[in-house]
Amino acid sequence: MKLLAREFTVLWRSGLPLVYLGIVCIYGVIEHLLPQSISKYVVPLFIYFDPATLGMFFIPAQILLLKDQGVFSSLLFFPDSPTRIIQAKIWAYTLLSVIASALIGLITGWWLETLIILPWLVFVCFIFSHFGVAAGLLLRSVNQLVLFLPLVLIPFVAPLFSLVPALSGAGWNWYPPFGVFAPMILPWLGTVDYFLLIQLIWTVLLYLGARWLFQKSWRIFEQKLGGGLDA
Repeated sequence: MKLLAREFTVLWRSGLPLVYLGIVCIYGVIEHLLPQSISKYVVPLFIYFDPATLGMFFIPAQILLLKDQGVFSSLLFFPDSPTRIIQAKIWAYTLLSVIASALIGLITGWWLETLIILPWLVFVCFIFSHFGVAAGLLLRSVNQLVLFLPLVLIPFVAPLFSLVPALSGAGWNWYPPFGVFAPMILPWLGTVDYFLLIQLIWTVLLYLGARWLFQKSWRIFEQKLGGGLDA
């Protein structure tokens, strides 16, 4: 808990929570300008893209900044293991994302639907946080991040086309990122998805993939840190 509290302090000093508060307020203003018939589609999209944006842009950008500042090199001299510290960062990012996404649902008046998807939302935020930290560790510059971002976001944006009547169908359930997206919008549509088990399997597999990528990238980065100190 001490590590998590410390990471929240670092996160607060970075200004990222204030940026996200501003984004939540903008989402709230946009939603209140829309009729409810449209709002029930827009709000879950806001909630879905909030952790995606944090995980695929803000987190890698902050990790790149910390690398440039030499913060990770100093982790080797902390009493806590660097692995525990970086895991605390992931939890801090995840909780920030969950809070921001939940606030979007609450301030827009869709509190019941938001509470229904909250457990799934935690899982989704955890996936994107792992992807984001891994990307920040593997990438070397913001330019690489700008090139990397569309390649990763496009597969997670593609499920939006399932909302188009002409493109909808059960075939989407065999597309892994759809497993992350579909359960987050069902409460707003008022429907029951009988493919929920398949979607859960896809989500678990994506989580395991994100966790593996993080662990792999962290081992590579640790080796580089150790090699730099030996040199």
